[in-house]
Amino acid sequence: MSFGGFNFIRFNPDDSVDVEPLTHHWVTIEKIDSSLLAFYTGITRPAAAILAEQKSNLEERKGARDALGRMVRLAETLRNDIVAGNVSSFGEILHESGMLKRELAAGVSSNFIDDLYDRGRAAGAVGGKILGAGGRRFSVICGAPGAPCGHYGGTSGVARGADVV
Repeated sequence: MSFGGFNFIRFNPDDSVDVEPLTHHWVTIEKIDSSLLAFYTGITRPAAAILAEQKSNLEERKGARDALGRMVRLAETLRNDIVAGNVSSFGEILHESGMLKRELAAGVSSNFIDDLYDRGRAAGAVGGKILGAGGRRFSVICGAPGAPCGHYGGTSGVARGADVV
């Protein structure tokens, strides 16, 4: 099953899933959307090995479980901020969750993606995250809320080697 739109998705311990549409907060979502820039990295790879390592690490390493727990709390904070109309935390939460994701398994990122992200941050992006476990991989960066995000693209050299989408 798939869900479109902007949703808060909670994965419960009993393997059930709760989906809360946040689309009625369209003004807040529009502010967030205007500060995002997505890059197609052109990188494809099978996700199975990384996902298997992530599963193993979550079973065997307390640090990985702690990182995942922190990611869950960040997602809940972000949901609450969106509902309250606060967009200022979005970029920093995206940044912190992206850094935590790297603790779950090796290969979550690459030198190319790290360089793309570092260039974005140097150009003023507040946060970013890798999207897509395998197949077609994208990276997204977030500027200050309400700030135009176009200058993070090709003109500043941030997107060198990737396509802005």
